[in-house]
Amino acid sequence: MSILVRPIVYKIIARLLIGTVLALLWDRFLNVNKLFTVVGNAFFVIGIVFLALAWVNYLKSDGLKFHFMNENREKKKKHKFRFMITDFLGNEPSPIDSLDEKDENKANLIANILTGLCFLLPSVVFLLFF
Repeated sequence: MSILVRPIVYKIIARLLIGTVLALLWDRFLNVNKLFTVVGNAFFVIGIVFLALAWVNYLKSDGLKFHFMNENREKKKKHKFRFMITDFLGNEPSPIDSLDEKDENKANLIANILTGLCFLLPSVVFLLFF
């Protein structure tokens, strides 16, 4: 679990930034008449979207396969010549790049849940008290 802390934090920060940018873009371009609030409405929808993504990650960890997503990978032509780029610095790869599919799915699940809660909790508090 300790190997997953850094990827989870990186994913949470990236998702928080993406969600905040989407909320601000929604407020700027779609909420022209200011009928809705950013914290009350946009954060609620973004929080629900991240929790839905967490549900999909949970289903993937439970064994669900998306066959339509893997079809393009199988149809790619394999090149005859492969060029290897070697790194002579001796640096070890970062733990984010070396995660296997199971750990990557766990990191995505936890990051989506925490990000969804970070967006959902302020919106629920705002909708209840303001």
